Formats: sequence, C-alpha cells, structure tokens
Amino acid sequence: EEATQIKLIATEHSWPWNVGLVSENIGSFPYCGGTLISNTLILTAAHCIQSHYGCRKFPLGFEFEMTGGTSNLLYALVGAHDYKRLDDYGEFYPVQSAVIHPTFNSDCNLLGNDIAILRLSSQITPNAAVQPICFPSSRVNLPRGSLCFFAGWGDMYTDWSQGMLVTPTKLHEGQVEMDFDEYCMPIHPNYTSVRHSCIKTRGTNPCFGDSGGGIFCPSE
Repeated sequence: EEATQIKLIATEHSWPWNVGLVSENIGSFPYCGGTLISNTLILTAAHCIQSHYGCRKFPLGFEFEMTGGTSNLLYALVGAHDYKRLDDYGEFYPVQSAVIHPTFNSDCNLLGNDIAILRLSSQITPNAAVQPICFPSSRVNLPRGSLCFFAGWGDMYTDWSQGMLVTPTKLHEGQVEMDFDEYCMPIHPNYTSVRHSCIKTRGTNPCFGDSGGGIFCPSE
C-alpha cells in the first residue's frame, strides 16, 4: 500500500511485542497500540484509555478494574499481522485493569505524563509471534542519528493535499531518527528533555491508530 508517509508492510511477526488495543466502545479495529513488557503487562498511552472511556471519569495514580460493571471491554490483540485475518498466533486478551500516571494531563495541547500500564486477565504464552520486549541492562543514551522503528495499524495519508486516508489491516512499520532536544523545543513549546525524546520522523509519520505504540531502538 503506497502512502506519502512511506510506512511499509511489516514482515509477519517481526515485532512480537507489538499490541493492538480494541475497544468495544470504539469499534472492531486497533484504535491504539501498545508494547508487551511482560507476560501480563502492556505499556501504552494514557490518552488511549481516555478514548476508551470517552467522557467518563477514570482514576489516576492507582490500579482500577476494567472488566466489571456495565463497562464495555478493552482487549489487547497480540500476535497479529492482518487483524481481519488472524492466523494461529493472533489472540485477543481482555484487559483486566489499568494504572494511569498520577499527573496525566488530558489537555490535548499538553498531554503531560501520557503513559499507562495495562494488566491482562491472563498470562500470554510466548511463542514465535508473541514475546515481551527486551529492555537494556543499564541506562542507555541514544546519540543523534540513531535509527529506531515504530509499528502499528495507524492510518496513512495517500494524498496530503486532499487529506485522503487509508486504514491498513496489515501491520505497518516506519523508521525514525533520534535528534537533539534543541531541534524539538522550538516546534513543541511544552517539550522537556526529562519527559520527552526528540524524534525526527524522516517522512514516516505515525498517525491515528499508532498512538500508544512504542519506539523500538535496536541495540548492538
């Protein structure tokens, strides 16, 4: 699928920690992404949970249940490539609970501390297509020019001037580049080096549906 953003169809199951979030309140498609960080936990963006709840209030700073009461369920789709044609690896797990950063700012112009951790209702079974992401053994500073990747089912513009979007069913990936904080500060007035990383998209823009997914930086 060609697009101005040059996102490419990912090799099947090449990002085994990539997760799609599917909300019964929103639709039968991955409206956000996430990263599997253990056999039961997913790291995502707090605003993705906000989208699931719509205008309803949700607690900040402590774990709350997401499976009880009258609320529609949130699911984590793991092991998927084409979310409309799941193979033997693709599987939905209900999200049991969530923790939102205690100082999450939901203002769309700020989105401060936009981070959440989700707990699955049961453990995933690791296999060739489903694996928690690897973390560095110590603190790592990525120099300017380091190449990283993102993956997701987010929208793509086929024509920027006409605002024409296509929503892929297959997982796509894009390459981005680390840059100096000084590059991002004039563009994003609320940017701080403590909370943010400066990423140059190199014409490979994440879009609606990619939110919550990670930036993956290979190590030596």
